[in-house]
Amino acid sequence: MHRAEWLHGKEAAMDPSKIEPLLREQLQVRVGPEMAAYVARRLAAAQQGQAAPFEIIGGDARTGVPVRRQVDPQALLGRIQA
Repeated sequence: MHRAEWLHGKEAAMDPSKIEPLLREQLQVRVGPEMAAYVARRLAAAQQGQAAPFEIIGGDARTGVPVRRQVDPQALLGRIQA
């Protein structure tokens, strides 16, 4: 899957099942479906100009240790589109 595929169209940007693998790839964090849905909403808001940093909670992709990371939505969108 191309990194920016899910950004084309509002429906695709809201699909948490496509955000979970992107977070594993880009931030090395595994998240559950609820957190993926939250990230999808925050990224959709960032695309509309309402970009404020937010935190995600999940597990380290390698070790599974619980982690909390602050995310800049514009930086994450930039990574995904690159």
